Amino acid sequence: MKPPLSHFSPKFANKAWANNSGYISYFSCPHSLSVKKKPKGRKAWGRKLGLYTWSVEHALDHQLENEASLIYEKIRTYNTVTQEERSTWAQFLLSQLVRTPTFIKYENKAREIFNLTDTPLHDRVGCKECVDLNFIVNRDWCLLLAHEDDYFVRSDNPVLQTGGGCRS
Repeated sequence: MKPPLSHFSPKFANKAWANNSGYISYFSCPHSLSVKKKPKGRKAWGRKLGLYTWSVEHALDHQLENEASLIYEKIRTYNTVTQEERSTWAQFLLSQLVRTPTFIKYENKAREIFNLTDTPLHDRVGCKECVDLNFIVNRDWCLLLAHEDDYFVRSDNPVLQTGGGCRS
């Protein structure tokens, strides 16, 4: 069976980065020091062949991302999210952290350096039962807004982690 074209950047999250023509322009310099601007459709951006299995790709696309897109709209429009929605959003954020080609490359290199041969019991991308979710759910959350004349740059590694800040 052909490996899936894995989306490590969900289509719903790419919409905000599309221009009026529905295309996203991003910069890359994979093999040189030059910066290149490339148009990509929101469905074609942030994907790589065979990054993870079909079952993970389907679970992310049809389960987690469908739920997360609704929560994303609530957050984006300044609506309060429930505790269960916080947990699902935390699950989505952690999946965003560990599903990128860069994270997988560094993780594999670390496994090689430390001669780790154990394999996880299940794929943790999008894991609803992961105890790590509590480290996200129980933090203080804030929404960063760019000034009306400015913007944020989005990378292929979309999760920014900072220090403490857990709620009491």
